[in-house]
Amino acid sequence: MPNSKQSKEPIPLRPKTGRAAQAGAKNQGGRFGGFKRFLSETRAEFKKIIWPTRRQVTSNTIVVLVTIAVIGAVVMALDALCITGFNALVK
Repeated sequence: MPNSKQSKEPIPLRPKTGRAAQAGAKNQGGRFGGFKRFLSETRAEFKKIIWPTRRQVTSNTIVVLVTIAVIGAVVMALDALCITGFNALVK
């Protein structure tokens, strides 16, 4: 619930600065201008990514493979248990 002392006027937005202002100010440049802008912005975003090291990728891959093996073994054991129980009920 808003406080009665708060102003009801909308908060003015700050003007865009930096890359956002440059991107908005650029001319579309014809038919493929928007696509070129998309590619340049995508390249800029890729530069911001902190890529994992080879060691991190290897350790994460091992964790995933071990987890898959453990879950597969549990599912296989439960399946065998269910089959055994079902066969016992049918006989």
